Amino acid sequence: GVVIASSSIKTCKHNTVDGFIEDLYVELTRLIKANDAEGKIHGIGIGAPNANYYTGMIEDAVNLPWPTPIPLAKLVSEKYGIPVTLTNDLLIYFLINMLFFEENAPYTFLPLTVR
Repeated sequence: GVVIASSSIKTCKHNTVDGFIEDLYVELTRLIKANDAEGKIHGIGIGAPNANYYTGMIEDAVNLPWPTPIPLAKLVSEKYGIPVTLTNDLLIYFLINMLFFEENAPYTFLPLTVR
């Protein structure tokens, strides 16, 4: 895999999750248009702290400025009209590194979740 574009949006500058979703929509739309990907995106995957893959919600995330639970997968899916999957950010970090950045390298990752 190849990363064709990247960007970041500060969560702490948004008073509400709706404001964050709006900025996310604007930025993703800009990246999609800039990379000739309009109509080519069929799903979105999100990694977030305290994300629950099964519910699509962020639950009890102390590092986010909004009250939880946050139905992030549903909110982003409604904004774009395509499926969205949400999972824990640490898990997605390991998966991305395994799949895209460590070609032919031995895997010594040991992902742990403390509940």
